[in-house]
Amino acid sequence: MCEMDGSYRLCTSFRVVYKMAYREAYVMQTEQQMVLACCPGWTQYNQGDISCMKPVCKRPCLNGGTCSGPNRCQCRKGWTGKQCQKDIDECARKTDGCQQICINTKGSFNCACADGFTVNGDRKTCKLCLSCLPEYVEMSTGYKNLAKRVSKLEKEKEELRNTVTKIRNEHQQTIQGLRSDIQSAAAAASRAPANDASAPMLAFDRSGWEHLASLSEQIALLEERIEGCEYCVVRVLSGWLAHVLSSLLIDFTSYV
Repeated sequence: MCEMDGSYRLCTSFRVVYKMAYREAYVMQTEQQMVLACCPGWTQYNQGDISCMKPVCKRPCLNGGTCSGPNRCQCRKGWTGKQCQKDIDECARKTDGCQQICINTKGSFNCACADGFTVNGDRKTCKLCLSCLPEYVEMSTGYKNLAKRVSKLEKEKEELRNTVTKIRNEHQQTIQGLRSDIQSAAAAASRAPANDASAPMLAFDRSGWEHLASLSEQIALLEERIEGCEYCVVRVLSGWLAHVLSSLLIDFTSYV
């Protein structure tokens, strides 16, 4: 019963009943975080660095070159190209500064000098060097060989002189023997009567005369050989010196 307009009437009623229930729910929450990103072509030197100061080169820099910017290499002296892969020919560019000869090498160059010159301490200019001449080297070698030949000839000449001295002594002894025989025969003939058929006649041994003639010929031949040996030494020396001097004069004239 419920009262309505001063009277009691039948009325509807309701009751609220609560039941506890559980369900899973997902709630999206936002979180703010600062993330660093480098521009294209740049990166960090170390992880965690704030700045991006390290350039990035997709292709490596060669021959000691360094990456100085995005895909840009800074090459060492003597190299060029995007990757420092090309050698600079300093000799062709005439930037070497060499006084005489320039030799190009990988990444550099070397200065050289013509025959008869050597490189100074600055490694670019040249100075005269007599011992560097091919003619001087040839002369030095020829001098050594010539000294051996002269020594051999002098030895042979000394041996010839000793032989001549020995033969001359033998020659003198033979002459003295023949003189003694002649004097003995002459004395015997003078003591004998003029008409004596049995008186000894001057007869000499032909072998002694033949031996004397042989010794004379040997002495003459040996003396000729000695003179020829001395002439050979002088001729070899003079010819060699003339050749060397003419070569040096021609070489110096060409260089000067």
